[in-house]
Amino acid sequence: MGNSFLEAQKYQESIDAYKNALRLNPKDDETRYNLAYAQKKLKEQQQNENKDKDKEKDKEEENKDNKDKEENK
Repeated sequence: MGNSFLEAQKYQESIDAYKNALRLNPKDDETRYNLAYAQKKLKEQQQNENKDKDKEKDKEEENKDNKDKEENK
């Protein structure tokens, strides 16, 4: 399940599936590795989303500044 979710880039669901698998078999090193990988990918995705939001916010502020300049002319 975890691998399927990971492939579909559903990282939180993947993490949950890996955690459930580790509850059943805590000694499974492959699952532990996959969990760490999924957590890393989720963090990267969240950072990219934050960067995108910041860029969008900067563009909105720039557009507002441009409108203000045009109104002052």
